[in-house]
Amino acid sequence: MSTTLTLMASRLYGGKLTTQGNFYPIPSYMFLQDTTSRVTLLSGQPLGVSSRETGVFEVVLDHRLSMDDNRGLGHGVMDNKVTLSSFRLLVEHRSSADSNPTRQVAYPSLMAHYTSSILTLPIHPFIMKTSSSHQLAASYTGLKGQLPCDIHMLNLRSVVTSSSKEAAMLLHRKGFDCGFSAALLTCHLSSGQVSARTMFTKEPSSSQRMSLTMMYPSDTAPDHIDPMEIATHKLSWS
Repeated sequence: MSTTLTLMASRLYGGKLTTQGNFYPIPSYMFLQDTTSRVTLLSGQPLGVSSRETGVFEVVLDHRLSMDDNRGLGHGVMDNKVTLSSFRLLVEHRSSADSNPTRQVAYPSLMAHYTSSILTLPIHPFIMKTSSSHQLAASYTGLKGQLPCDIHMLNLRSVVTSSSKEAAMLLHRKGFDCGFSAALLTCHLSSGQVSARTMFTKEPSSSQRMSLTMMYPSDTAPDHIDPMEIATHKLSWS
């Protein structure tokens, strides 16, 4: 089950535990695997899951409490609302055998990352009414090309300065299990090399690697991101 941005923690069924003791949170995905195959359940919303039988996913879609559970709410939960749940099931076969499928930590595959992004980061179009004197562009591309498969743009926001021509960009390099094929993806891998100055159609006049909070300059290599790290860049356009 995913516990951070990309790292997966192994959970084992405890036969001596109660039913609720074998349920764990699933923020975005979980998988069952052996030495040759993996079945990943991807969720568009956080829920509770368990695997109380071999090869079986058990997902809690709704939860009701008739009494207070002594967790701070002060009363039971009986006012449930109908909500939409979205899932994807991904079946993958390893290109090389995994000698230890029960290791304590693991990574999703690139295809799992891509599918999870579709579920958790949907595109919401906004339609604006305009007069006939204002023509909207049929398309706009701010980047020169597609980002590498393992690089995700967390945020690109303006920075309020005297010039108002600066922006903060946060890039996250995902950790992934390279034992699964990513042939269906059209993107490429870059070994963590990403140039913030050359990725935009309108190149910024300067790019500086900053701390995560944008408060201090960073001495980290400006164009390299280690796996599971977040890189912050301050971009300026003259």
